[in-house]
Amino acid sequence: YGLTGGDALKSADPDNDGVINLLEFATNSSPVSGGSGPRVYARLHNLSGDEVLTYTIATRKTASFAANGSTQEATKDLVKYTVEASDALGTWNSVVVTEVTGVDATAVQAAITPALPALDTDWEWHTFRTDDSTSTDTSDFIRLKVAEAP
Repeated sequence: YGLTGGDALKSADPDNDGVINLLEFATNSSPVSGGSGPRVYARLHNLSGDEVLTYTIATRKTASFAANGSTQEATKDLVKYTVEASDALGTWNSVVVTEVTGVDATAVQAAITPALPALDTDWEWHTFRTDDSTSTDTSDFIRLKVAEAP
């Protein structure tokens, strides 16, 4: 994007949208457009008869997520992605997150409105869900954390 000096730092926010460059890079959004924002989308969706909280994020292509306790983590191109959930905003390891794959992921992604934006060549969509249905668990929260990988 042609950023130089302090604006090119991973922790910088040259477009003043409140989102640092590292998060914008990790989710294929633009660090020079304050209107782009991270490409993350939460949605309630019916999976196997249960309405659940889902979370679809843009990641670097071929990022391979795996469980680490109750979270899902992947490291790709020096970016560490962590998807975690909570019943209360103070504790972020209390709800199990699993990756949604195959036709279920396709269905969740197709139901997001407005439609998911097209991603650049080296990015792809990944979808996750919390552990229980909304009928038994009415207070789930889900989030993405990114960090620079060593």
